[in-house]
Amino acid sequence: MSEQNIVHASDFGNYTDNVVSTIKIGDVDVDVRYTIPVADALKFSDSVINLCYTNINSVYTPEVKDFAIRVNTIMRYTNIELPESTEDKYMFLYATDVFDIVRREINPKQFGSIIYGIDKKIEYINNTIMNSVYREFTSIVNDMEKLGTIIKETIGTVDNEAINAMASAISNGQFDENKFASEIFKLIHKENGVN
Repeated sequence: MSEQNIVHASDFGNYTDNVVSTIKIGDVDVDVRYTIPVADALKFSDSVINLCYTNINSVYTPEVKDFAIRVNTIMRYTNIELPESTEDKYMFLYATDVFDIVRREINPKQFGSIIYGIDKKIEYINNTIMNSVYREFTSIVNDMEKLGTIIKETIGTVDNEAINAMASAISNGQFDENKFASEIFKLIHKENGVN
């Protein structure tokens, strides 16, 4: 076996230097980082995700994604201080060419990787939410089927009156066990001819 020639990452030059270039946008000099450190890349992704979901179980708002990406691109790759108000940020990012100019100056491989990661995380969160909803719905359906079986075994048949009794035990989405039990006992007594 021959000796293996080991190549070190440092043989490729000083790749760890975070190249910052100064570009002119209009009459303003803007510093743009070609590549951002991994910590900033993770903050970029987390920020976009947090802006797209008010909390982890909420509905995804895709209309926010592009805006969030633009905000984070300017915040993390440049020395531009964005306006405080959301409306002013929005107008700055969409009514000027600043984002497009900056975007051309940053590392396309890194930027694409960040966007890909954001898309995969959104897909994962949406699938997790849907699976959770499906499990809850399946559990409710199973519980209702069990309840129907119990009522059928207790009363005999489940008719409209039994269904109405179950429905009346649920008011404003809250299940009232006492009211439900009372309605079931009324049906049992009626079935057995007791008033």
